[in-house]
Amino acid sequence: MKLPEGGQEHIAMFMKLTTIFLIGALLCTACSLAETSSQNRATQAENRQLYEIYQQYMQSQNQEREMSGIPPKPIRPYEDWQKSPGMD
Repeated sequence: MKLPEGGQEHIAMFMKLTTIFLIGALLCTACSLAETSSQNRATQAENRQLYEIYQQYMQSQNQEREMSGIPPKPIRPYEDWQKSPGMD
């Protein structure tokens, strides 16, 4: 099949533009994944800090309970606390 005059150049230009578009799409995907990963690490660090606050709160509550003769409440492990964060 014979291409019309200038057809070869049009195909070459289309291939170049397609390649540039695909490279750009891959870069966007990579940056997006890196940003999501960074946000997840930050969220995990924040959750750890909140869990430490929860532990401190529960320890102080348990000390007050013990001084009042009330049995202490158990402090939930981190894995359980992650499922439903908050103070008991």
